[in-house]
Amino acid sequence: MLPSHDRYRCVPFPQRPDFRWPGDRRLAVYLAVNIEHFPYGEPGGIDLDRPTLPWSQRSWLWRDYGNRIGGWKLLDLFDECQLPVGVIVNSANYAHNPELLAAHRQRGDEIIAHGRSNGERQIEMAEAQEQQMIQEVTATLTQQNGIRPEGWLS
Repeated sequence: MLPSHDRYRCVPFPQRPDFRWPGDRRLAVYLAVNIEHFPYGEPGGIDLDRPTLPWSQRSWLWRDYGNRIGGWKLLDLFDECQLPVGVIVNSANYAHNPELLAAHRQRGDEIIAHGRSNGERQIEMAEAQEQQMIQEVTATLTQQNGIRPEGWLS
């Protein structure tokens, strides 16, 4: 038999108990936006539909257009639709584009830690190096936002 995570049973849909969220709501939606940064001239970001190559045009668009223009257009949309979002953040963004993060903080969006930059891959780090990076990122986000981040995306 294949190993299981043992977190929940596999229950067929017709046999599942009725579930409702607080306020008797039937649907919950989690909306998150990544605000990523990586050093210019180094591989970063990821192409989800093909192997990621250094100098990926999509990655550079995320880094440059996304942080300068796209992120602000998304903020306008989130405000118009009155949508709270989770903001997945590289700590390097506090030096690269702090205004965008301040705008999310002012809205009350949840800030979720996402490493120092997308130029580093945690899977390639030794355990001690990863622990140090997590402590550094947590300290930076806590200092910048006045609250310790509760979420982390690796």
